[in-house]
Amino acid sequence: MGSTEHWPWYDIVSGEPADQGDIIVDYPVLRLSSDSSAELETYVTSVLVMNQTCDLANGKDISSLVLCPIKSVAEFVVMHPQFRREADKTAARLNVSVPNVGAKDFEERAWKIIWQSKDIKKQIDGITKGQRPAYVTLREHKDAPAFPMSLVSFHHVFVQPRSAVDRWLASCGPRLRLRPPYRDHVSQAFGMFFMRVGLHQAVPRLAD
Repeated sequence: MGSTEHWPWYDIVSGEPADQGDIIVDYPVLRLSSDSSAELETYVTSVLVMNQTCDLANGKDISSLVLCPIKSVAEFVVMHPQFRREADKTAARLNVSVPNVGAKDFEERAWKIIWQSKDIKKQIDGITKGQRPAYVTLREHKDAPAFPMSLVSFHHVFVQPRSAVDRWLASCGPRLRLRPPYRDHVSQAFGMFFMRVGLHQAVPRLAD
């Protein structure tokens, strides 16, 4: 396949309307509140644009964008109960504390714990291999705009007005956009997550 330099994951764009594979950092998503009031609230999260380029570019009447939330691997480990338990164990063994999201040097401190946990690394590698269909892994981008190794979650899907997203992007700086085939890999994973079929009787495994 060649070196990573020949197959980069991202383009850098600025001022362009939203397109498939755009990573929008800290976007204020409108969603229903979690209480019984049914009022709208603002939830700030990084998101990935899931609409197909062919739909957005060919003059089709697409008034809404489908966005999936993104968390860095470090944020995911700290916030996910299963991963957090293992992080707490590893941190205690290292005699350090698990940093809070948003704390100074959060990514660096969290990764020091992740690198020392065989279980966390194995679980993250499992996500990268497709063993957890609700997530897909995005590669780190070290140059500006910097972007940590992250996970896209299909558990939550936001639908936002296309015009509002485009207005937001017009006032933002440079952003990353997934290149083919990586954007297509994410789209395929997104579709497969919703296409899963549970069988009442599975085919017996030969090794059992």
